[in-house]
Amino acid sequence: MNWSIQGAYHEMLGEDREALACYTKALELDPEFTNAYQMLSSFYWTRKQYELALENAEKAVSTAKIAHLDELNESTAILAFLRNEAAKKRFQPPPGN
Repeated sequence: MNWSIQGAYHEMLGEDREALACYTKALELDPEFTNAYQMLSSFYWTRKQYELALENAEKAVSTAKIAHLDELNESTAILAFLRNEAAKKRFQPPPGN
C-alpha cells in the first residue's frame, strides 16, 4: 500500500487524523521518503502550522536525491529556501533573476 497516496485521499476527504496517520506510517516504513515529507509539509501549510510545514519541507529537501530535486514541489522549495543553507545552494535562481 502506498501510504502517502492513502494519506492524500483522507486529506481530500477532510479526514485529517487519518491523513496524518498515513503520512506518518509512510515515514516509519521509509524515513527517506521525500514525497511523504512534501505531503506533510503541504498538509501543515494549509492548516497554518507553518513551523511544522517548514520542518517537513527541510526534510523533503534533505532526503531528495540530486537527480530528483526538480520533482520537489514549489512550496517545499520555497519553504526550505528560507532556512536551509543547503537548499539555497541547490535552488539558486538563474542569472539575471
